[in-house]
Amino acid sequence: MNKQIRLIFSVLFIVVLFGVYCKDQSNQSPPPAKVQLVTKTAENDPVEHGIDAIPEKDAIFLEWHPNTEKNLAGYIVYRSEVENSQFVEVGKITKYYEKIDTTFTDSLVALNTRYYYFVRAFDDLNQIGDPSDTVSYKLWVKPVLFAPVGAISDPTTIVFIWEFNASFVPNTFVFRIERLGSSGFTNFFTQDFSLGDDYTPHQEWEISKLPLSSPLPTGMYRWRIDPIGNEPLYGAESNWMMFAVQ
Repeated sequence: MNKQIRLIFSVLFIVVLFGVYCKDQSNQSPPPAKVQLVTKTAENDPVEHGIDAIPEKDAIFLEWHPNTEKNLAGYIVYRSEVENSQFVEVGKITKYYEKIDTTFTDSLVALNTRYYYFVRAFDDLNQIGDPSDTVSYKLWVKPVLFAPVGAISDPTTIVFIWEFNASFVPNTFVFRIERLGSSGFTNFFTQDFSLGDDYTPHQEWEISKLPLSSPLPTGMYRWRIDPIGNEPLYGAESNWMMFAVQ
């Protein structure tokens, strides 16, 4: 009789435990939704978004839209040099002061190598969502800027001087100028140009060659050159150079 009672209690305990487990499972939220990457804007867009080079260093910048799950804990970034396989984790973004960043800068990259990326979200139960679409980018050598720099007393005499790397003189490039205002530097002039027949690394462009109203208004400016590669999502961005029109 005692054995029968113990057996009954054992069965009841298992049934209750299984019921609690099933209830917990039914209350568990689903994994996070698929991450949506920010669409790459045109190279000559005044405000750039999506995967791109950056001016500060040789690195690839990746951007995505935020997931909306209440229990979202972060994102994992994966990278490969092969389009559809061999992806490894290269970055993990977690909450910081209750905020989760939706960008990633990959500095551990080589020039003239195409890298492929996707992003997955994870929640506080460590459930991982489906991979985002895959995007890629290839970096090349930054141009080196020389002038104008510093104070300019006569803006009509400005000559923009820079050099492309001899191994990468592009067919086209983007010329950018930003002006400092109350909200920081904002776009003043952005346009793409073709080198035409002048494929020399050393370039000197008088300001009259640009479709700008002359002379430039008084203020602080910065400029850079973004060469565009001969295949999609391939290029570089020079460092910014600053000058002031007095």
